[in-house]
Amino acid sequence: MKCYRCKNEDTYRVLLHGALVEKCPKCDGIFLDSTEFEKMSLDEEPNMEDVWLDEQMEIHKESLTNNLKHRLNLCPKCNGPMLPHKINKDKRDEFVIDICKDCGGSHYDKGELESHLESIKPMKFFKMIHILFIEIIDTIK
Repeated sequence: MKCYRCKNEDTYRVLLHGALVEKCPKCDGIFLDSTEFEKMSLDEEPNMEDVWLDEQMEIHKESLTNNLKHRLNLCPKCNGPMLPHKINKDKRDEFVIDICKDCGGSHYDKGELESHLESIKPMKFFKMIHILFIEIIDTIK
């Protein structure tokens, strides 16, 4: 897959926080499929059969669509439009990620993924406490 930001640079797959993602060697940008951020959040291991199928589909599709993707801000995976979304860690650490309208894939510039993951840690903690609370209530009933 070609880098969404650099346009001409080939990305490579890397295991990051439990998900296989596309990373650009030039700008260090990271592209996530729609489910990869959830996998990172839930610390799931990737399904290697799905990864292999995705890679095979990408190899054949890439040669047909590279020229168009390089000219427009299109998703490197499905050619859908990439739309900007503001992420507010707090007012000082605001940043914009690009999310595909069609497949939900997202592109993070260097350092943005780590910032985003850091910003959701408190939410994960409260979600775990909520689940534990529900389980305790259910055992009392």
